[in-house]
Amino acid sequence: MERFMRSAAVITLASFLALGVAGCGSKYTEKVVGTWEWNIGAGTVLVTINKDGTGSLKGPMGEKNIKWRIQRGNNFVFNEGGKDSGFLIDSADENTIRGTDPQSPGQSIVWTRKK
Repeated sequence: MERFMRSAAVITLASFLALGVAGCGSKYTEKVVGTWEWNIGAGTVLVTINKDGTGSLKGPMGEKNIKWRIQRGNNFVFNEGGKDSGFLIDSADENTIRGTDPQSPGQSIVWTRKK
């Protein structure tokens, strides 16, 4: 009986953690979905972020499909060709996302909503 109770407790705890984590979305997840303009040194990149975790980057170097996620609350990560890149979101509203790249201190990232 003790073994059964221990197993039941482990299953209950695992279920609670899985459901709790799944329900804890970032406050930025909904705000980043859309189409954005990102002005970078080489020109303007059109960033499309879909609700299903996919998207694209379209700019002077062509178009690339990406997958994206937000981790640890404000870390926007996109994966293109198996390589992760991203930035830390400082603020986001309906029309603008502002962030910083920890790899390039002092360089701000600004996305402006296109649609």
